[in-house]
Amino acid sequence: MKNPKGAWRMCFAAALALFCVVGLTVNAFSVYLPYLQRRCGLSNTQSANYIMVRSLFAFGALFFVGAFYRRLELQAGIAAALTMAALSLLLYARADSFPELCLAAVVGGLAYGLGGMYPASLLIRRWFSRHSGLALGICSAATGLAAIVGAPVVTALAERFSVGTALILESGLLLVCAGVCAGLVRNRPGGAEQAAPEAASTARGPRLTWMFPAVVAVGVLGNTGFQFLTMLYSERGLSAFKVSALVSVVGGALMGGKFLFGEIVDHWGAYRANWLFFGMAIAGCVLSCLGGSYALAVVAMVLLGLGLAVCTVGLTVYAGDLSRPEDFAGTLRQYQIAYLLGALLFGPVPGLLADWTGSYVPFYILVTALTVFSMFIIQRNYKNKRKYSS
Repeated sequence: MKNPKGAWRMCFAAALALFCVVGLTVNAFSVYLPYLQRRCGLSNTQSANYIMVRSLFAFGALFFVGAFYRRLELQAGIAAALTMAALSLLLYARADSFPELCLAAVVGGLAYGLGGMYPASLLIRRWFSRHSGLALGICSAATGLAAIVGAPVVTALAERFSVGTALILESGLLLVCAGVCAGLVRNRPGGAEQAAPEAASTARGPRLTWMFPAVVAVGVLGNTGFQFLTMLYSERGLSAFKVSALVSVVGGALMGGKFLFGEIVDHWGAYRANWLFFGMAIAGCVLSCLGGSYALAVVAMVLLGLGLAVCTVGLTVYAGDLSRPEDFAGTLRQYQIAYLLGALLFGPVPGLLADWTGSYVPFYILVTALTVFSMFIIQRNYKNKRKYSS
């Protein structure tokens, strides 16, 4: 069965939305952390806490994301999420205290929860009957592109002008992208406007029991673990430009990893892909803990970036593979809730451990252990699926 006309345009629109909502305002935002910490006079724990506030409100948004898109549909809902993301950056630009940063984080968290992989996955599922794994890889790879492009540009603007100027300019870019997405997105092939049954579906069944903590662990890796890489390498005395270069490296590897993950899943299945990509993520975490030369740090970022594909494309693939078709949207929402719950529960941990031990390394040892746990749980679920379906 061929994809309907305009399917790849929808893929581009989803990619642009993820570039902004996840890539610029979450992934590349990690570059801002040292600047905002110095400007507002924060401790490591406070820096972790306002990021935790963002995760808290993103987590809360997922409880009504289905109703949000049933009410507004994908076209208006995605544009609204992008507008909220732009507003959050304006609030960060004006913030000069911890409470003001928390306010900006509230708005940013709502934008992230409502505008992340959930609407992009629904859009791809509606428009693609073939090459859906590749399409998911392409649109979610935009989050890595944002780290490649955004990290050095933000650093250059912050060093040349100020962190506030960088945030204001980025906010303006997001408003432009909101308008572009509103013009590109069509809710369904053929313009049909009937209610989407998958949006109201809820996942059920005992198989989600063990997947839930596994995806929580994935959330620690893909969200909190990614966010504090800048702090890990800044404490080792690297310059701001070297740290931003590492963020670009991990972003580039993440972008490539999403393409590869989608292609491997389409051709050989998620079970084989998981061993490869979880293995690379674990290796990247271990090398990050070991420290060493800058060249070793680059290798660590390449491996980690490739492996992080399991945190984005992977969750959508697992929701499709491990649930009934009518339960896809509900399962995906549960996985997104679990993912952000990991970020929420472990949000204060890196700052607390850094204040107690003087280093972010203990946190990344914990991330490594959680990633190993997640890999074995997810692979066990795939083995059980094979056994019951044979």
